[in-house]
Amino acid sequence: MEAQKDGDKKNVQSDGADCPVCTDGIVSYIDDGNKKFWGCGECGNVWFSEKDFHKSVLNKKN
Repeated sequence: MEAQKDGDKKNVQSDGADCPVCTDGIVSYIDDGNKKFWGCGECGNVWFSEKDFHKSVLNKKN
């Protein structure tokens, strides 16, 4: 598998954000050529749209 090329990644503000589920993890934008999603390496939670990720963040704050 080829390494992800950050130069091809669109500007995603959520990359590197704290995970709203486990609060210990960091959310990363993943594009493996087939799927694009945001995922937490600590708890394994995934979001398939940035909108869904932001909803999780807002729900955590409430």
